[in-house]
Amino acid sequence: MSTLRRIIYFTLVFSMFFSFTLDSNVEANGSNTDYQDPMAAAYKIRNYEYEGKIYKAIPMDSKQSVETVQQSIESTVKDIESIKLNDARLEDRQAIKEYLESEYGDIFGGTYSEKDGTNVYLLTKKVDNLEKRIKEKSKYPDKTKFKYVKYSKKELKNSKKVIYDSANALGLSGVGMNSKTNKVNIYLSEESFSLHKDDILKKINEDMVNWIVGDMSTEELAYDLYPGERINMGPNEILFSWCSLGFNAFNSSGAYVGVTAGHCGNSVYFDLSDGSSSIGSMNNAVNSPTSRIDAGYINYVSSVDPSVNLNLNSLTIGTFDYNGSRHEVGDAVTLHAQSFGGNGTHALTVLDESFDDPNGNLDMVLTENAAAVAGDSGGLFYSHISNGKKTYACIEGILKGRVNNNSTGTKYLVFSKFKNVYDGLKLGGVLVDSSY
Repeated sequence: MSTLRRIIYFTLVFSMFFSFTLDSNVEANGSNTDYQDPMAAAYKIRNYEYEGKIYKAIPMDSKQSVETVQQSIESTVKDIESIKLNDARLEDRQAIKEYLESEYGDIFGGTYSEKDGTNVYLLTKKVDNLEKRIKEKSKYPDKTKFKYVKYSKKELKNSKKVIYDSANALGLSGVGMNSKTNKVNIYLSEESFSLHKDDILKKINEDMVNWIVGDMSTEELAYDLYPGERINMGPNEILFSWCSLGFNAFNSSGAYVGVTAGHCGNSVYFDLSDGSSSIGSMNNAVNSPTSRIDAGYINYVSSVDPSVNLNLNSLTIGTFDYNGSRHEVGDAVTLHAQSFGGNGTHALTVLDESFDDPNGNLDMVLTENAAAVAGDSGGLFYSHISNGKKTYACIEGILKGRVNNNSTGTKYLVFSKFKNVYDGLKLGGVLVDSSY
């Protein structure tokens, strides 16, 4: 095989910002087992089915305080009609994607959207009248395009798994996938590259690989409760002893819980902005190389009043990305965590759709960087979505941490996907705004 023409050298430092997640077990002491069964809620529960599983949206009224809410930049600038159009195009993309995966999985290479809203479908070969049939199925045929690539998404996934299964033996720091570039991203040190390149290329075709060479290390930073709000791992305001709340939910027993990053750890948690009493305990933190999530949840005590409102922001959670249709490579997401106050980050572009870290977690999403700091772990990643009348937040996942390129100064953020968090923690439903 020919030598790769382009090798990216850099040193990677992986930083995790403390946060917390939830488990399906409710503690007997202090848990809010007296809450009403979510099935008896005043609003009709919305059920979403995907891959044989049900994802429940539990509606509740929003309850923002005019005195404390700051109108966020996103909510004032975003045009509802443009968001509604983007939502429709993403739904169209997902429908076509599922059709191609089902009927043409052996030649389907993935999909992404261009900045002008054009949906691009990747195929490995031409099939008679397929482009015509896809355009007939699409609601936006003039915004539908095709690109021909060498490898199908199945081939990329299979090769990625083969490499990941030998990641520790090969000294790899991470393995990712980018359907848009039709590549498997392999992260490794210069030493491992020199020692194991030939061994790696016995397992994967060289033209399928994007080498990312450098050293990766892990650095953990780790009464009304709002997504993105600070939560403390103790009764005192000690530096870096906090994380960020991702979103509020029900566990499988029907009790309120608060989801955050697992590496924040099993502990008693506090919301010191409201008082000195504990908000509950986490005992199901998940964060291992065999897991798809860095997550856990706090079993709330009965005095906690969970909210669908983003902390200090006019946005509310309207729904969630249960099928992963809104974080393909090139899509935009936003992080809302404790250090950003009420505004959240600017729109962050997705760069790697399935990043595996042998020393971290599997199947995460890698995005452009933002100025996240210690204490942002577990913060909410969301996309903007509209019902035609109002803009809402759609949950994409929760923040794990950062990858730093110390050679070039380039930095990235990485988060656990919502679907993986919901499944991994065995949640019983997620709190959403009843007006969505």
